[in-house]
Amino acid sequence: MAEAPGVIEFRMHSGARWAYYIGGGLLLVAVLTAPVGLWFFWGARRVRVVIDDSEIRVYALTTTVIRFAEVKRLGICRVPIYASGLGGTLARQKVGGNTSVNLCVFTERGKTRQFVASMFERYEVLLAQVKRIVGLPYEEVTMGTLALQWPATDPA
Repeated sequence: MAEAPGVIEFRMHSGARWAYYIGGGLLLVAVLTAPVGLWFFWGARRVRVVIDDSEIRVYALTTTVIRFAEVKRLGICRVPIYASGLGGTLARQKVGGNTSVNLCVFTERGKTRQFVASMFERYEVLLAQVKRIVGLPYEEVTMGTLALQWPATDPA
């Protein structure tokens, strides 16, 4: 697919694509989960990130749209993968290593949006592009019990 001027597209790397295919195949084995397995196969062909000057669109099993004008804070959340066995192997294959790198955004409306950036080719370029367009530094976000934990800000 040709990119329009000012639009950058990032596709899933091959390891993530194979993780989707294997997960979808395993879900097809059981009759009750077969529709979800088919959804994974369909999603593996569809997953991509498209960035232009006004927004980022993440096409995955669902679509997420983040408008840059609404971004209040940018964050990176690094989640280590401790799992072993087939699940751990698929998770490592999906994120390209032992740590999942998530792009996190806190909007002016108080909502947090996130997606796994490390499952895309050239994700470092993706992160640099978002930082350049938004003009905010990345903060280190951590995983809390039920939600992401943003670092405390100075009362200014």
